[in-house]
Amino acid sequence: MTREIKFRAWNTRLKEMLEVVRLIWGKRGLESYCQKKFGFCGEVDEVELMQFTGLKDKNGKEIFEGDIVKRTWRLSYWESPTIETFVVGSKDCPFNDYKWINEFEEDDYKILDKFVEVIGNIYENPELLNGGSA
Repeated sequence: MTREIKFRAWNTRLKEMLEVVRLIWGKRGLESYCQKKFGFCGEVDEVELMQFTGLKDKNGKEIFEGDIVKRTWRLSYWESPTIETFVVGSKDCPFNDYKWINEFEEDDYKILDKFVEVIGNIYENPELLNGGSA
């Protein structure tokens, strides 16, 4: 399975999430980005870049690094559901190991996207990190 490579960016000055359409590399490495809105290009030091994981949640929403996801599952029909919240890309998140993600079979994705839902991200919804809920 091939994963689509794409990014979004949190503009730290404007406090706005941007869709990235191009990254520009120079002699010093990554130098700037171009966003979809207005076709504006800016310096990478003014944004936090987040890469698409290649996964979608149960609602078909793309999952990016920095997203806060809720996973609801139960071991049996009679048990109460277990709800876990993760930040994608954090140490405790099962989605941060791209090797693990790329080893999924197609059936695993069908199972995964029934249980996982994006409920926000660390920049626009920091309150979710402190035990809040969507």
